[in-house]
Amino acid sequence: MTTMIPPIVAINQKKTQLLVEMANEFALEAEFIHQILPEVRDTLRPMIQKLVKRKLFTRIAAVDGSNNSDNLALINKNLCVYSSAGVMGDVRNISKSLLCYGIEAISKAKYHHLYPVIQRDRMELQMIYDLTNHEYNPELILADGSILASQLWLMNIQAHQLDIEQIRIVKEVFKRFVDIKNPHSLYNQVLSKIAQKMIVYIPKESTSRTFLRRYLPTLIPEDLYTNIHDIQIMHQTLCPGEYIGPIPFKNLIIGNAPLRSGTLAANIDITFFKPFVPGSRAIKIQTHRNHRNQLSRILTTISHIYNTQAQVPYHLIVAHNKAKALIPSLGDLREQLFRQAISQAETEIQKQILRETFDLGRML
Repeated sequence: MTTMIPPIVAINQKKTQLLVEMANEFALEAEFIHQILPEVRDTLRPMIQKLVKRKLFTRIAAVDGSNNSDNLALINKNLCVYSSAGVMGDVRNISKSLLCYGIEAISKAKYHHLYPVIQRDRMELQMIYDLTNHEYNPELILADGSILASQLWLMNIQAHQLDIEQIRIVKEVFKRFVDIKNPHSLYNQVLSKIAQKMIVYIPKESTSRTFLRRYLPTLIPEDLYTNIHDIQIMHQTLCPGEYIGPIPFKNLIIGNAPLRSGTLAANIDITFFKPFVPGSRAIKIQTHRNHRNQLSRILTTISHIYNTQAQVPYHLIVAHNKAKALIPSLGDLREQLFRQAISQAETEIQKQILRETFDLGRML
């Protein structure tokens, strides 16, 4: 007689089996990467430069944003919140802050999950633009993310076969603020500022198959291209104080001829850099080609204010925390909504109607 394994036990057994298999695969790939690192460094050696420290920038600014949304039960609305923060100071202290936020209740029929994301990006662009005109006149502006984000974001949408023309709430914000084809868009205004001001973007993550194919074509199998971050390889290859770049962004694009041939791709440089600070990880930096003669000074300043706990420059940590603090907690919104409605009810009958409606949900 066959003994039936309880479903939860069977699921846990299968999960454990799959985790063991994936862990073994991960260990093998990690060991492979470790084994080829000496060859990777030998291959990239002609590109690796040792940073010669330069004079620090003394007026530094940083920008980051945040967003959140909640689906409100028992009401046909989504609550959407987004913010951005700009901070200014020297290499030791933050002395000034600029803050902005937006909060909206959007009908479920119109809402799309990309909306708060693009609104956050729009606010970050606005904050960068405002900082370039601020009386503090920062010499170096650090931004969390990528100046190429809107273009790569569109490519990502297309890759997932999402038609932006059908997402009206996203389309309206995109066309007005972010569309590079709109000469008056905020994005293009920031692009013009990037050519003049020292604005440096630092992406959180980056997977560049093109970099691996172009510079390490015989060392890393193609089936690993999509799993390995270029930053990961650079972190394990570069020594503290070393960098590779600037590399024109157009050299790191694959399969998108219009983007590759555009002025944006031609004007943005990519630099991989490992700060001097012990325990730092390699980072990927995006700058305008007009600032190549200041690259050593940019890297020196970033290294000086780099925080190994967060693995970003200190000023970006402060901007990140301030932007997060602007976003109110959206937890327990349904309860708050009920209490607000009760407080506004004028009669006991109205209150009873609200209580009965609120309590319709199942307990299990």
